[in-house]
Amino acid sequence: MLKTNLLLLALIFTFSAHAQSAHEIFAPFNAQWKGVFKVYSHDGRLLDQIDVEQRYWWEGNVQRATFIEKARDGKIVRAQARNYEENGKLFCAVEKDNGEKSLHRGHYEDGALFWFRNESGKIESFKERVLQGRAGKEYHIDGFGVYGSGKEASYLLFEGRYFEVKK
Repeated sequence: MLKTNLLLLALIFTFSAHAQSAHEIFAPFNAQWKGVFKVYSHDGRLLDQIDVEQRYWWEGNVQRATFIEKARDGKIVRAQARNYEENGKLFCAVEKDNGEKSLHRGHYEDGALFWFRNESGKIESFKERVLQGRAGKEYHIDGFGVYGSGKEASYLLFEGRYFEVKK
């Protein structure tokens, strides 16, 4: 029994020692990024392509971000975001200048942030990660969304590929 308890304590300590804080999880995104966000139909047809600029930084325990999204028709949408931890859970809150707001809940697994939301007739699930590429750091987003319901629902796939802007 003592041996089992000691083994269990050793496993808990090992797991706790490897658990990452929200600051450690969000830290790789702290940079300025530029790239393209693509939206596809569920059968893989390219529907939209948006040029994106993002910048992440810390304000206390909250990671802040600004986004500039430029659509093919030239329309520009700006956004402010906050990544934070509350009661042991990860959140990403985004407010766009067109009035759109979203709140995603997340978790970290296998080197990636997984985000999810199910609100106001929108379901989204995606993962974000920072990788080391040939030319430097790359920020990848991959996911899907369901917008609307019933016969009117749109099922979309999306991906973002951004590259760190060196100062």
